[in-house]
Amino acid sequence: MKERYKELDLMKGIGIILVYIGHSFNFPNFRWTKILFFLGNTIYSFHMPLFFFISGLLSNTNNEINLEKFYKGKIKRLLIPYFFINLIDFIPRTLLPNLVNSEFGGIKEVLFYGTKISWFVYTLFIIFMIFPFLDTYILKKDRYYLFGIVLIIVNYLKIFENIEIFSFKIVVSYLLYFYIGYIIKPLYKEKIKNGIESKNLIFLITSIVFLSLSYKYFYLSYFNSVIFAILGILFVLNISLRIKEDTITYRAFNFLGINSLTFYLIEGFITVVYRVILLRIISIEYSYLLVSTFFILRVITAYVVVKLIVVKSSVLSFLLGASVEKK
Repeated sequence: MKERYKELDLMKGIGIILVYIGHSFNFPNFRWTKILFFLGNTIYSFHMPLFFFISGLLSNTNNEINLEKFYKGKIKRLLIPYFFINLIDFIPRTLLPNLVNSEFGGIKEVLFYGTKISWFVYTLFIIFMIFPFLDTYILKKDRYYLFGIVLIIVNYLKIFENIEIFSFKIVVSYLLYFYIGYIIKPLYKEKIKNGIESKNLIFLITSIVFLSLSYKYFYLSYFNSVIFAILGILFVLNISLRIKEDTITYRAFNFLGINSLTFYLIEGFITVVYRVILLRIISIEYSYLLVSTFFILRVITAYVVVKLIVVKSSVLSFLLGASVEKK
């Protein structure tokens, strides 16, 4: 039976909350304050690498890949929700273009480039399409570390910067974090997880370094971005390992994590609704009030929709990548 790492579900739960916070600043002519600048930059320094890291870690198994089963699973888990959410997204972007940030890019964008509302799903799916080859011929070979070096060099030199078809430049960028997650799997339980759980001082030091420096320096160079992304991932892992089971916090983040794909997919629609309400109807101008209200309303609405509607329906769960609630 495949081992489930509960802390990884919590990490994904924290990660999806960070996605919602990060998107809470997406307003025209938004007035940034120092605190909001710190919060936004800190989140963007690591929150998406976090998801690719976890995907890579969970992909490293000792089992030989059954290609038919593997690809069918990824189509069901990622591609069907991707097409479904973009089909739904077509309606507001076509009929109500003044309420959204961008127009619908058409079937060409959906198939060959990945859409703005679901770029993460598209990118992860492309990575999984090439994963069996990487797993068999590169990652399980003795010189797997050379692949990591090549990825770092390619990203640093921006060799594929202008190749956008199949989201290639984004795939190459985030493949590094998928790779890091994959290669540390043999060390994860004994060295990393147990080490973090037992060493509070390391937790304190890494947290201070990450929180005090990432927002200022992560974007100054490629190497900075990688280092601070890894520190951010360790920061979230530290937090996840310290959330006690049988608490409201644990259950909430566990549910968010298990259904993180669903929360990600529906976030754009909920965002449009509350952006209209808060900017055009109520007209909130104060930055802190706008961001906090926008964030809280979207999270609560998404949680209610997923908890009370999506996971209760096998059809909606299938179409939105949720875990059906057992009766």
